[in-house]
Amino acid sequence: MIIEKENTNYWQNELIKGLTLEGITDKNFFDFMKGKIKKLPLNVDDFGWGVFPIISQDGVLNDIRMVVPVIYNVKSLCVNIHEYVHAYEMYFDLGKIYKWHIKESEQKACEAEKRYLLTLDNRPKL
Repeated sequence: MIIEKENTNYWQNELIKGLTLEGITDKNFFDFMKGKIKKLPLNVDDFGWGVFPIISQDGVLNDIRMVVPVIYNVKSLCVNIHEYVHAYEMYFDLGKIYKWHIKESEQKACEAEKRYLLTLDNRPKL
């Protein structure tokens, strides 16, 4: 996989658009996640991307870690949007007894991907 450096700003802007579409614009969330996101330059299909809650022995959500691909195409962008949706959802449960509602959370993250893809379909053709 070759990642073209000149496209990184484009993909970063697209990520911001996708997250904004989901209402994920909270500066405190992004500040919290700094240093907790591992971006790997791997093919999307070659790795198990995800968000990992750090839970204490008494079940309290203490921290969040995320592993996502470096964004190099629409598919890798959708993986990032998907995982950010999970992380943002967890963010509001920090300090609380944590129970991940996997089915509902997955549905919400998949819907976020679909909403972003619809914006591509509605853009003017050049």
